[in-house]
Amino acid sequence: MHRRWLHFLPLHRIVGKPTMIVVAVQGPPVLPILPTMSTLSINCLFLGGDSSEVFTVKILETENVSILKRLIKEEQSHRLNHVDASELTAWKVSLPVDTITPELTVDDVEAQKLHPVKKISSIFVEDEVDEHVHILVQAPAADSNLSDLSKADDELTLFCWVLNVSDEPFSIDIGKSKTVDHLKNMIKKKKERTFAGIEADTLSLWKLSPPIPSAEIGTKLRDVQSPQRIPGCVKLNAMDKLSKHFSPTWDEHLHIIVEAPPTRKSFSTSQTISLILFRGPGYQRCRRRGEERSDPCLA
Repeated sequence: MHRRWLHFLPLHRIVGKPTMIVVAVQGPPVLPILPTMSTLSINCLFLGGDSSEVFTVKILETENVSILKRLIKEEQSHRLNHVDASELTAWKVSLPVDTITPELTVDDVEAQKLHPVKKISSIFVEDEVDEHVHILVQAPAADSNLSDLSKADDELTLFCWVLNVSDEPFSIDIGKSKTVDHLKNMIKKKKERTFAGIEADTLSLWKLSPPIPSAEIGTKLRDVQSPQRIPGCVKLNAMDKLSKHFSPTWDEHLHIIVEAPPTRKSFSTSQTISLILFRGPGYQRCRRRGEERSDPCLA
């Protein structure tokens, strides 16, 4: 719309009648004044996280909560790639960052659950404190799917082989966060008959580096008497986390050699040596397999 300036000319008599002549002169165009749209920086946090996990999304105040959820999903795509934005739950809060703990729940604070169609401008009426958390977020089922993914990422399948016992390897499923000592206990439990009478902590575990393909186990380990003779074989410390040594593992390969401690040679009943000590001066009689002989007594 253009504003027009009207100039009035003096009255004149035209055809005997007083007349007013109006002349319209066009001035410069005036643009309409549009409402300004503000962009808000909103600090968000997933329930169960700590202050180091706070992240910020920028959104126009004319947008709604549904779009806010979409922006949160984009910002945290690495942890929400399995979740639809509409499945997220959001609460409006105002929490100092230094009060955030992983144990925090929405029941502990003043929180307003947000409806997807609610306008951002109606939620943040007043200026928010920059260093506060403004939105708490929760993924569906209390992040159960995220936990399942995390658990799957943590799991290892290690193929083990007992030195001088069998050519057949066996598998152990264990978390990367567990220690070598945990692995020893699981091996002992799985091979209880093989290691009967042997404590789990006395087992020695050797890591093969590189692992041996399953098809080559019989040929490469057939005559091995000690893991120390295998190039690249390293003895594992009981306190080490498995993630230090195995991330990731190779499928269809042997990863671990299990070495049992040397044991004393056992004798059957027929081989038992019976020593009969007599009080006679200077002699002992030894009976073995029904044979008797006299030897000087060892003082």
